Amino acid sequence: MSMLTKINHFNGLWHQADRIRGSGCSDLDVMNRALSDFKPKYPSGFQHIEAWEVVRKHDKWAPVPLLGEDSGSSGQKRKSSDSDNYNTGTPGTESPIDIPDINVDPSPTRQKRKEKRPATSSNDSQEALTEKISQYTLMKEEKKARAIELTSIRKKREEDTIALVAEQREAVKQLMYDRDLKTFTEPHDHAPPEMLPFILTRKRDIAKKYN
Repeated sequence: MSMLTKINHFNGLWHQADRIRGSGCSDLDVMNRALSDFKPKYPSGFQHIEAWEVVRKHDKWAPVPLLGEDSGSSGQKRKSSDSDNYNTGTPGTESPIDIPDINVDPSPTRQKRKEKRPATSSNDSQEALTEKISQYTLMKEEKKARAIELTSIRKKREEDTIALVAEQREAVKQLMYDRDLKTFTEPHDHAPPEMLPFILTRKRDIAKKYN
């Protein structure tokens, strides 16, 4: 499944959760709701939040108004406008009639044409979206490569530390061996009588230690 397909699916879920958000519901609550609704179809979850944040502001990903949303808001405007322009009369009382001024030109005035904004072609829009996706993919690959590099450096340091500790252990072990060997081979014929039992016991322990 392509990343673009997953982003499109999540975008729809986010707008759906945003439409039904209740009072006091934050953007974080909307995000959590969209992520929860995403998992039934994609159990691994949505892994492209950064890419979605980049493309969500694009016209293609803007929310599509539901049927009745625009008409409802415009209906309120019309209701408010009609109530301002409509005067209810009391029973038996006629509403006043406006008499036109003969000095005013009755012909309707032409409204100035609004300048049309240059339309963006679908090809340009698609190319811009593709470019953003490519930039995000490249950024993610660079981040991944950097993480691999840091992991490799960390592993090399750990290996060097282990090797150094092992080398130090061998050095200490060799030092103790040399000292024991010197003690074991040193003659004890001229040792004081009171020290002789301790010297012999020490030599027996060294012989037993190294078999």
